[in-house]
Amino acid sequence: MYNERHVEIEEIASNLDVLRELNKRKALDEELSKEFKRLEAKDRGLKTVLNHLNKYAKDHWMYMTNVSLDHYNIFNSDLLLMTSTHLYTLEINHYDGLFELRNGNSLLNDERLEQHPIQMAQGVTSQIKSIALMESIHLNVKGAAIFAGSKNKIRIQDEVDDIEIVSAGQLDHFIKKIVQEEKQHKNVTKINPKHISWLARIDRHHPFWTIKIPDEIKENAQLGIACRQCEKFDVEIGDRYVSCACGELESLEEAIVRTICDYGVLNNEKDLYPPDLHLFFDNQIPMDLIEKYLEKHFTPVG
Repeated sequence: MYNERHVEIEEIASNLDVLRELNKRKALDEELSKEFKRLEAKDRGLKTVLNHLNKYAKDHWMYMTNVSLDHYNIFNSDLLLMTSTHLYTLEINHYDGLFELRNGNSLLNDERLEQHPIQMAQGVTSQIKSIALMESIHLNVKGAAIFAGSKNKIRIQDEVDDIEIVSAGQLDHFIKKIVQEEKQHKNVTKINPKHISWLARIDRHHPFWTIKIPDEIKENAQLGIACRQCEKFDVEIGDRYVSCACGELESLEEAIVRTICDYGVLNNEKDLYPPDLHLFFDNQIPMDLIEKYLEKHFTPVG
């Protein structure tokens, strides 16, 4: 996704993909809206970290994002970075305001957080150390909780073991330190191929938790083709193109395939059946055209 160092495994839609689609179709309830904002912020933080990482990373480094692992229970890691000598577990946060760790509580602007980012980072690091040990992966595992928001201040009043706490202002220094840690091992300049295959293999290919969309939320979702640029639904559908007042022009075929994929994001447990898709298109597209592009762009099952 970001460069040739990125090991990408994307089998199904992420939870953020699902929530983005629900938000576009104006179907989020209060609880899902809150989770959507949290995951959007975390995604912004991840992009910030990757931008800094790509400035200083060595060509042979490898990384994976949003990794799901199974070690007695399913858990998630935001970013795994592998050098020739270390594996870094980087858990990423993106807040505005003051984050505090005080008396075991995680507080943001003096309000208690439901998520405990430092404890989660410690847990992920501990779990991955255990997995590496069990599978004879001889890498030094180090963890960090990264607070990537430029408007985020951090105040740690409790003792924190096993991981580093990294603010946005410390991010470049943290990455440069990783470079120096690898340089200390002068005889090791390439990643062991065994470690690369292990990194790709340990992802369990499903989210940490899978969003279950209640039927009433699906029923309230806006139907039809949305503009791919502004995401409004008042588009003009012609014989060859879909146009929008914002100026966007898209081929009809691309718009149909894109909307079929939107349906798949919200209904990942279902196969793609033309009658269901016809309803999702709000009867904007004839059934025979849906069947034509299903056959052309998607693989039959069963």
